[in-house]
Amino acid sequence: MTRRTHLLGLLASAALTLGACDHVDPVHPLDPESPADQQATATLRGRLLAPADASADLFAASEVHLRPARDVEAAIAVATPDAGGAFAFPRLRPDSYVLTVAAPGFLGDPLPVRLGPGETVDLGALALRRAEAARPARVAGTVLREDRVAGGHAGVVVSASGGGATVSGADGGFTLEVAAGPRTLRFDAVGHLSETRDVVARADEVVTLEAPVVLVALPGRVSGRVALRRFETPDRLAEVGVTAARADDPAGEPRAVTVEADGTFVFEDLRPGPWRLRAAARGYDATTRAVRVRADDATDLGVLELPHASTGPGAVELTGAVRLADNASPAGARVLVRISGTQLTFAQLVADADGAFSVAAAADEAYDVLATLEGYAPLALGPLVYDAEQDRFEDEQGERPILVLTPAP
Repeated sequence: MTRRTHLLGLLASAALTLGACDHVDPVHPLDPESPADQQATATLRGRLLAPADASADLFAASEVHLRPARDVEAAIAVATPDAGGAFAFPRLRPDSYVLTVAAPGFLGDPLPVRLGPGETVDLGALALRRAEAARPARVAGTVLREDRVAGGHAGVVVSASGGGATVSGADGGFTLEVAAGPRTLRFDAVGHLSETRDVVARADEVVTLEAPVVLVALPGRVSGRVALRRFETPDRLAEVGVTAARADDPAGEPRAVTVEADGTFVFEDLRPGPWRLRAAARGYDATTRAVRVRADDATDLGVLELPHASTGPGAVELTGAVRLADNASPAGARVLVRISGTQLTFAQLVADADGAFSVAAAADEAYDVLATLEGYAPLALGPLVYDAEQDRFEDEQGERPILVLTPAP
């Protein structure tokens, strides 16, 4: 068998073998899904940065340690920095690591590092802190959300310059471990303005803030829509007044907004807390709605419906009578009642045998009446307004509405 014939046979055998396989998984050294021992190695480098007054041989006496983050018992790789503080770890298996620095009299914060296949990661300058300055100090205090009741102040994030963070408890109390030295504390909570406080932390001591830190809540927004149960028109909706008053401040001045022609309204910038909204209009019973405004949040109250006052407990009777000039019986005379200033029909009535008519009405609305009877000229009267002392609707002369119809010409 010639060498060429042997090579062709091997290729044919390989083709048959591959053809018999359903699938062959590719292996690529840069594919994170490839087996770890077949991935391309990674490189990690960086540089230590020491204070200007550190000794010249500090780096020569220092070590940089690296271990897998997932295995605290794993062997630690060690690199010695050069005279400029530079160090490197070549040929690392792709993984998550934790890097620490051991330098006489100095400390470096543990640093998590993630290396992918074939990556070269440069950490840049890693500052060293003097061991004395790195000894822990503690800051304690109280941080409150202005819009929360007692026991509702948990979750405020308290962080410190130079590292360290915690969250407040339900009473707002916190204790935070920080590096010694001047520190700026920052207080953050969703829906509130951030606050800062400067402190000087001393190693092995607890510094307590003199006064609680109070976070100002961002304002909230409340919207809704007014609806009139009867006689709703854009003009009448625009006359509705909507006010908001703090439920916990009876002496506070209510805020008012304009109601649009479609009944919608919006209160912007309401201070978080309990509020009571009131919608009122002439001719309607007022409607109130309690709402708790949340910091930096929007609340939609939906529809605030106002029933017409003629259907409620405060309704009053609009009464009158139709008379005929020829003293004939007014029975069957028709009376059309309209809301004054509009073309809205309030009621259509039929006078009784004595010509009397009556309908429940709103005390604070004015009405016009029109009496008609076949064979007689129609007669209108109005506006009729309610006199509380007389407990009746009266015309402009202060008289009860009597409509005297004369025969048609």
